[in-house]
Amino acid sequence: MNFRPTLAFKVSLLLVLNLLLLAGLGAGWFLVRNHADWNAFIAGPPGDRGQIIADQLAVELSTTGAAERDGLLSRYAAEYQADILWIRNDGLMLAGSSRPLPPAVVRRLKDSPTEDHGPDPFQTRGPGGPERGRFLVWSEPGNYWLGVRLRLPLNGDSPDVPPRTTLLFRFGSVWPLVMLLGLQWWAGVAAFGIGCSILFWLPFVRRVSRRVHRLTETTAQIAEGRFQARAGFGGGDELGRLGVAVDSMAARLESLVEGQKRFLGDAAHEIGSPLARMQVAIEILDDRILDAHKPLVADVREEIQQMTALVNELLEFTRSGLQSRKAELASIALAPLVAKVIAREGGDRVRIFMKIPDGLLVRADEALLSRAVANLLRNAIRYSDETGSIHLIAQAEGGMVGLSITDEGPGVPPAALARLGEPFYRPEAARTREGGGVGLGLAIVRSAVSACGGQVHFANRQPRGFQAELRLSRV
Repeated sequence: MNFRPTLAFKVSLLLVLNLLLLAGLGAGWFLVRNHADWNAFIAGPPGDRGQIIADQLAVELSTTGAAERDGLLSRYAAEYQADILWIRNDGLMLAGSSRPLPPAVVRRLKDSPTEDHGPDPFQTRGPGGPERGRFLVWSEPGNYWLGVRLRLPLNGDSPDVPPRTTLLFRFGSVWPLVMLLGLQWWAGVAAFGIGCSILFWLPFVRRVSRRVHRLTETTAQIAEGRFQARAGFGGGDELGRLGVAVDSMAARLESLVEGQKRFLGDAAHEIGSPLARMQVAIEILDDRILDAHKPLVADVREEIQQMTALVNELLEFTRSGLQSRKAELASIALAPLVAKVIAREGGDRVRIFMKIPDGLLVRADEALLSRAVANLLRNAIRYSDETGSIHLIAQAEGGMVGLSITDEGPGVPPAALARLGEPFYRPEAARTREGGGVGLGLAIVRSAVSACGGQVHFANRQPRGFQAELRLSRV
């Protein structure tokens, strides 16, 4: 399943990244001011807490026998969630668990002599440099080393010339280090700042994302021909004005389409009466003319029949479209309705198979749904040869029911799939009189199913064939 981040997620992520960038810039400024040395950080107040703990431990080490020092370090290690080592700067382990030291820690230890020769070099500052009494090393991931220099006499050494030693704290994660240095308060302040920023921006982000989502849904419905869809919001900002513009566009399109359908319906109705009189006149003329002229009359009769079929389809299309708001939706048993359509439209030319579970109910207008299924079935029969077959299969998918009508005909050009259902549109391969139709059959299907609150999807089958799927609400 592909993750598709929402607008709210993207804006929130940008906000967090912006805060992290500010934190990074602050850290970079700190490093530049202190000659790119993080040890300046722990040389200041943040490292004082670590120094206090080390000094306290140093006092206890100086009064504890060698055999008891490991236990003393273990107690401190359990308290501060760290491994603690007491090591001489030449690498001799004095107490604590034996473990190999990272090269960076070894280099830090070697920076210190093992004996005093004048002033304490570890408590001095270079030009802009930090105190060298404490250091912090990041080794491989999950290992953080804090070193604190100690000056303690070993048993048998002269108290006047104590050797140099270091107390090492190894942390397996950053949080125990933060706790030991007393930085949890700063971490809490940073988390509070990020939380407040998100809460401050969240209402605005949610409002923008909801409006964009609403505009996307509305324009998608308009693209499918449901011009009654409205965004339903306004305002003085750009999104508000866009919502008003989309609603105005939808209202204008709805008015134009409804006017077009009414005009077509009225024109078809007015043309129907003259055509009916012409058909009667042709039949009378056919009985009274010479046999030599009968082929001419037959041609005229065929043209009138074509015009009559066009007018009938226009009337059916306008009725299905103009009734969209008056559709009487009810619970309908799908299997009996489809069986009735098959019995009326099927014939004996091709084999028709139906697989619809008994008791499967859909919410639709019975007349409109029957008209849509009949048009699709006639279309499948028209383009199927005698060796082919047609399948009508329905199955429930959650709260929807999918009814597919598939044939084994030639299908349509892939580029034409997106335009199927437009009034008067036919693929080039179907633009012949023998093919039948004037490009209104699928438009009637789309209008009828839309009036029932459903959707229609057209697709080619492989290696050949065509499929139309109706998706209706399940009862």
